[in-house]
Amino acid sequence: MNEEICYASATQLAKQIRIKALSPVEVVKAHLERIEAVNPKINAIVTFAEDALDKAKAAEEAVTRGGDLGPLHGVPYTLKDCVETAGLRTTQGSKLFEDFVSQRDATVYTRLR
Repeated sequence: MNEEICYASATQLAKQIRIKALSPVEVVKAHLERIEAVNPKINAIVTFAEDALDKAKAAEEAVTRGGDLGPLHGVPYTLKDCVETAGLRTTQGSKLFEDFVSQRDATVYTRLR
């Protein structure tokens, strides 16, 4: 099932979360397992948001309460390392920025969130 989750589209995951066939926590855990297995070999994720599971739990609570859910509610995603996210290291793929931590969120991230 975890492999199915990791290869599902965002719209498929959103639908499964909305109808409570999958929980946001289950989806994030599946992706975390995949990241742990694959990322050491391919280094696709440069900076990891340590609060991913906490955000998934909050998303799950909103689903349970029947809150107003956005179209991608509970679906995990990654951002390119050039998109500034406040409080997270954003290297832009350069040694010049290897320790840069943004103080602001890029517009694209604000809108996605």
